[in-house]
Amino acid sequence: MLVQMCRCDHGYDLIAWHQELCETKAGGYRWGKRKGTPKNIEYALADPEWQAAIEEIQRVDAERWLRRHKG
Repeated sequence: MLVQMCRCDHGYDLIAWHQELCETKAGGYRWGKRKGTPKNIEYALADPEWQAAIEEIQRVDAERWLRRHKG
């Protein structure tokens, strides 16, 4: 949904998505006006559970890509 709205893809980069949405206001994004949002994003990025989730998603994505492009 974000990729379609913004016509770009920042993958799992929360900072890049936040900056994109702040600049474009796509989808009515209003979190750019909240002072604590960048710090909260940094906390999320440092969270081992977040990191493990992203690693798992990327692993599954890579496996799907390989299955589709095999042969």
